[in-house]
Amino acid sequence: MEINFNKSYSSKEEEDRKKNIFDESLKTISNHNLKFDSKESSFKMGINQFADKNIDDFNQMVEIKPFVENKLFEAVMKKEISFKPLAIDIDDNATLPSSYDWRNYGAVTKVKDQKDCGICYTIAALGSLESHIFIKTGNLLELSIQEILDCGESYNTFGCDGGIGFRVFDYIKDKGISLENDYPFTRSKKDCDLIPKRLKFPIKGYFRTVKNDETMLKRALVSMGPLLVNLASNHESFMRYSSGIYYDPSVTSNDNITHSLLLVGYGSDDDIDYWIIKNSFGEAWGANGYIKLAINNRNNHMRTAFSAVCPVLDYNLEWDRAIRILKGVTIDEFLSILNFSENVNEKTRYQSINATN
Repeated sequence: MEINFNKSYSSKEEEDRKKNIFDESLKTISNHNLKFDSKESSFKMGINQFADKNIDDFNQMVEIKPFVENKLFEAVMKKEISFKPLAIDIDDNATLPSSYDWRNYGAVTKVKDQKDCGICYTIAALGSLESHIFIKTGNLLELSIQEILDCGESYNTFGCDGGIGFRVFDYIKDKGISLENDYPFTRSKKDCDLIPKRLKFPIKGYFRTVKNDETMLKRALVSMGPLLVNLASNHESFMRYSSGIYYDPSVTSNDNITHSLLLVGYGSDDDIDYWIIKNSFGEAWGANGYIKLAINNRNNHMRTAFSAVCPVLDYNLEWDRAIRILKGVTIDEFLSILNFSENVNEKTRYQSINATN
């Protein structure tokens, strides 16, 4: 672990504790993978950066901290947080494709690694916004996680201790945001240091799916773009996931939601339908940072469809001129982007052309 995952321990006692956890992890992984080999399970486990953590260690990393929960509760009671998603009609009659993956259109940024910083809600929110900016403009930008970490507390984002994903959209709507290269991620909170070179985007608000409606979530994903989803991730099987289609029958609909991720697609293998979800544990976790999560007739597994959100962008000519400078295209080319239909087929055609250029 020390070599492969750059681990170091504060004492001999801590090193011994971690070694014991690692040995138990190997047993768990080996026993589970025998079930995979015999087709009793649809996914494999593997050694990753969490092999020296038990489930309590893992939950301490991903779960929102109690003091943050208290602050958020107070903010809701004082009506400082406004839960007002935009009303957007999703066509219930449109035929859904059998599979869909926004990565195929170049609309998804690279996998991030939060390490021991509980900043998943920001990474997932920015991932959704990055994708939606690309869908509207053709620009795939990497936005600054660190700026939200350092500067977003007044928007109910409490750095590595937890926060609310949609409030990241509110922050950027009001204040703009730096690019990742200009304000890089260090995984620890520092003094807010807003730089002059920051971008503003026309965020009209945010869209939220109907709770626990997996079909609506599919429709929103295809017609709008990648969404932030929240999972009940506090299970050892999830922590040690390596490949395949994740389904753990011990996960219940009453499990607490603990982790935010980015939904980018869906598909089917061996008659098992699944979501394609981008995590924020780096590429060493899962399938190069992604997980296939079972859907349909699985009781909304891990509560994926409980609460999914994405930003709604309202581009007009003023914003388009600013983005056109970044994109470096002619006004005619940019107007053609502005005028493409929101119809799924036409959108897909534009993205396919854009991805090949």
